[in-house]
Amino acid sequence: MKLMDRLEAVASFVWEDGRIIDVGSNHGYLCIYFALNKRKNDIIATDCNPKSLWEAEKNFKRYQVEDQIQMLVADGLLEIEIKPDDQIILAGMGTKTMMGILTPEILKKGNHFILQSNNHLYLLRTYMVKHGFKIAHEKVVYERQKYYVIIDFVRGMEDYSEIQLRYGPCLLKQNEMDYFTFLYEKKKAHMKQMTKSSLDLDSLIKEEVEQLKKIRENL
Repeated sequence: MKLMDRLEAVASFVWEDGRIIDVGSNHGYLCIYFALNKRKNDIIATDCNPKSLWEAEKNFKRYQVEDQIQMLVADGLLEIEIKPDDQIILAGMGTKTMMGILTPEILKKGNHFILQSNNHLYLLRTYMVKHGFKIAHEKVVYERQKYYVIIDFVRGMEDYSEIQLRYGPCLLKQNEMDYFTFLYEKKKAHMKQMTKSSLDLDSLIKEEVEQLKKIRENL
């Protein structure tokens, strides 16, 4: 089974040991991928919507892996007793939704979270670091005319600069210039929109130049 590039990047951060918990598993393709590749891990597919799990179950039966995957209708992770070696995946949702699931109490119990948020990555990185996690890996994937960032958080302490939290410490090292160019163009378009409400264009441009200098210093 061939995964989409975004999901393949998520899967690449999963270790050989420990349960895999796919929160909001949707069609269940990640779980199927792990089952077909004969991973030793126990696999749990969760979703708060029973209809989504029914659709996933159809796919599990189609690929004949239904006996390898536990399905659970759950509100986030509240119904699951989290173990220290669990690998918890949240992909394809917004940061604020993730933060609602990954409460401080939940984060105290887990050690490995693989997160692909659709927005507010600075907020996500800041939140996870504040609660005792460091960024082990990051990948950026361009798929269907969108950029997706997958972040691998593991238990640990590390100091990050403001620019690292905003743009990703690993992505800065990897020199993901296409992605950074996209962010620049997006911010420039946003600045043009803001100037229509008679904000100070000169100060906005100065701020943007300073941000670009900081990025270059980290490459």
